[in-house]
Amino acid sequence: MAVYERIYRGYFGALTGSLHRPLVITRYALADLFDSRLFLAFFLVCLLPSVVFMLALYLAYNVEALTQFQISPGDLFKVDAGFFAQFLQRPVAALSFVMILMVGPALVSPDLRNNAMPLYLSRPLSKADYVMGKLLTLVVLVSAITWIPGILLFIFQAYLAEEGWLLANLRVPVAMIVSSLVWTLCLSVISLAISAWVKWKAIARLMFLGLIFLTSSIGGVMQQFGGWRSSIINFFEAHELMSTGLYGVSTHGATMTWIVLGWFAALTILATSLLLRRVRAHEVVV
Repeated sequence: MAVYERIYRGYFGALTGSLHRPLVITRYALADLFDSRLFLAFFLVCLLPSVVFMLALYLAYNVEALTQFQISPGDLFKVDAGFFAQFLQRPVAALSFVMILMVGPALVSPDLRNNAMPLYLSRPLSKADYVMGKLLTLVVLVSAITWIPGILLFIFQAYLAEEGWLLANLRVPVAMIVSSLVWTLCLSVISLAISAWVKWKAIARLMFLGLIFLTSSIGGVMQQFGGWRSSIINFFEAHELMSTGLYGVSTHGATMTWIVLGWFAALTILATSLLLRRVRAHEVVV
């Protein structure tokens, strides 16, 4: 075929809606992750605490099993807001941190290191769409191992429990969703921002891990002098204060819960601004 006969024909098909465009990035990112058998195995391991708690709830209401193991109903744990706050939120918070540590630093750095950002932003895709697509990848993964199984456990417990338990614990699912999403959004945006500025996955993971341990160490030193600042600097202690406050089992009062929520919101906004500064269609050479 002669060169002059190669006529360019533009695309005249339907375009993806602007609200659904970030989901394209999310879909391909999730597909790449689940192509790895190692990651799939880790994802299944993250679901084990929820499976164990579901079995524990079932055995607690199974009279035959209690009789076989010679356990009286009085020896069992009480399933209430404190149970979900202490025995469910703690392990899933640790697992979600490991999930973000594994996935977050590897989402943005390869695109910047390989100069793929101009290819993304040359499409009908804005900076906000790109960031939202990467962020939704982490939110979907962490939600699948935190509040979604937690809601299923709450429904299962409400089905097994005596009449009136559901009305007495209506704040549990709300607290579960809010605490999980706030924790996930804050850590996810921080990991993406570090990934965007460092560009190398291994170094980005070390920096993200170092940031969490550094703040924990600073919080431990400040704790000797007392005050609420030592609690919110440590990410895991701040999460503990936030979750217990939302579940209504905290001893620090509602004011401390709002302070921690504001702290997480401020960190999320700061990390988002740093991330958006690095997401651009060209490199500025100084």
